[in-house]
Amino acid sequence: MNKRLRLRDPATNFGFVMSRRLGDSLVSMVIAENLRRAGRSVTIYGDMLQPLAARFPDHDVQSMPHGPEATSIWKRHDVLLHFRPADVRDEAREMPDRVVVLDDLPEHRGPLLGVVELHRQVAESVFGIPSPTSETGFHAGTDADASDADHSRIMIHPTASDPRRQWIPERFIAVADGLRHRGWTPEFTTLPEEQAATDWIEAAGFPRFASRDLAVLTARLEGSGGFFGSDSGVAHLASCTGLPFVTLYVRRKVSIRWRPGWSPGEALRPRWPLILKPLKERFWARGISINQVLSAADRVFGPAPGIIPRSR
Repeated sequence: MNKRLRLRDPATNFGFVMSRRLGDSLVSMVIAENLRRAGRSVTIYGDMLQPLAARFPDHDVQSMPHGPEATSIWKRHDVLLHFRPADVRDEAREMPDRVVVLDDLPEHRGPLLGVVELHRQVAESVFGIPSPTSETGFHAGTDADASDADHSRIMIHPTASDPRRQWIPERFIAVADGLRHRGWTPEFTTLPEEQAATDWIEAAGFPRFASRDLAVLTARLEGSGGFFGSDSGVAHLASCTGLPFVTLYVRRKVSIRWRPGWSPGEALRPRWPLILKPLKERFWARGISINQVLSAADRVFGPAPGIIPRSR
């Protein structure tokens, strides 16, 4: 049986080898959840998602195996799914007849859609799953689970895995000031190792929440009122918890493809009509103004805590 037929075969046993990136892993769970709901066998392998395994109780989420152990484990599966070619591990390359890369499929490179909606459609067009969902299987907590819940808190994430996707520090501070004047409680979040490079946060008098534990970060996000930040995996995690968001993007196509897909929000991009990609990547940050962000925040979060925003 060829690979394409195996993807639609109800008897196929899938292993999903997740990306090293948090955002890629979360949006890939749309495929996994559709497979699960259709009664297909699917096991998740990923070090990014393993700390969040309790949030995906209906899925078998395993840490990433390595070396001979990976080879032995992955031979149990008929198909090893991956999001991108770069996600294919050396151990998986030893069994190319089992490897399927979503981004190599023509359906995955089709119309310009948000990646969550794209994966929902791919679940039907590639895997043959009728009436697919855009859900991931993520189980949200409640305020009772978060002793520090504060729905006036806006979590601000100023960093990204690619520094070229980071906005200007002074503008992050100006937006935080604007949110505070509206009655919100801005709180920045970064990795602990990013503190030295972002000491401008404390210098401006704002608090920081720093944790490498994704389960801890998830609980903090859930107990908040909104999210503002870079194009990053944390933005997708915030949306997964249901937080309304305002996120920043370099280019129009990226803002459409990679906007978070599970909660209301706005994906902002520069207003400047820069045509050439190198110019967009160099000057995009200056093309998104402080007022543009605060106006979006008023629409998404509301003009003040307790006031229903116009966008909902």
